[in-house]
Amino acid sequence: MGFIFVAILIVIFGVSILNKLNRIEQQISGTKKTVIDQDLKQIEMEDSLIEEEIRQLLLDGKKIKAVKRVRERTGLSLVEAKQYVDHFKI
Repeated sequence: MGFIFVAILIVIFGVSILNKLNRIEQQISGTKKTVIDQDLKQIEMEDSLIEEEIRQLLLDGKKIKAVKRVRERTGLSLVEAKQYVDHFKI
């Protein structure tokens, strides 16, 4: 009789732990999604600022400086940065 009581307590305790773990996992997933959304917004904003800066440099006739700025801000290679700048229609 005592064994059954202990077994029931273990099952109840195990179910309780699983429920708490599921809630924690859901909270973490929600937090990760929020952080990822914020990161994406930040990247989009930075991309927009870089594009605006590059357009202005190109309008001023400073293509080399534009390529240099792209390299500084993005870490792209020289060839990649030049290709990126060349895609702008000014």
